[in-house]
Amino acid sequence: MNMSRPRLQVDEIDEFRRELSEAALRRFSQSGYADFTLKELASDLGCSNAKPYRYFRDKNDIFDAVRALSYERFAAALEAATAADRKPLERVRQMMHAYVRFGLEEEHAYRVMFELEQPRGHEVPPESFEKQLRAWRIWTAAIGDAVESRALEGDPQLVAHVLWTGVHGLVALYLAGKLILGRELDDLESPVIDASLRAHRRGTSD
Repeated sequence: MNMSRPRLQVDEIDEFRRELSEAALRRFSQSGYADFTLKELASDLGCSNAKPYRYFRDKNDIFDAVRALSYERFAAALEAATAADRKPLERVRQMMHAYVRFGLEEEHAYRVMFELEQPRGHEVPPESFEKQLRAWRIWTAAIGDAVESRALEGDPQLVAHVLWTGVHGLVALYLAGKLILGRELDDLESPVIDASLRAHRRGTSD
């Protein structure tokens, strides 16, 4: 009698990997990398402790998949914000607002992207690293267009980094619960973005 485990269909594999990745995203965000366990993940999913190993090698493999998923969503949000037919400076402005919105609406993904690190020596798979770079390419392309059109001035890579640190700092303070000194995120979002852009304008008004 053949007691071997039945082969999984491709759609079954993809569906469970998506379900597992969503659960792992929440678990990594809440527990951190070091305290994340496959046992707890299996409990969240209502499956056996062994089942995740049918789809992923280990915790590192799951984390790579979860981080790649997070960056895919992040890139899609930035891409949507820059897709409309607007002037280059307005595309950058909308992209910066989209960055902040993503941090609020996709908190688990944001924390996984920017707050968690794997142990030293772990090599991120090339396909996962490429997905991380996609969001940065969208960010720098929009800013490069604004510099080329003379709406902004400066080295595009430097401007991209400066604008990034402005919105990232705002989201990080919000997620850390530090905006408690009289101004909330909604009060600060537009002023921070406007001031960041103004610092790289050519002296003309919007």
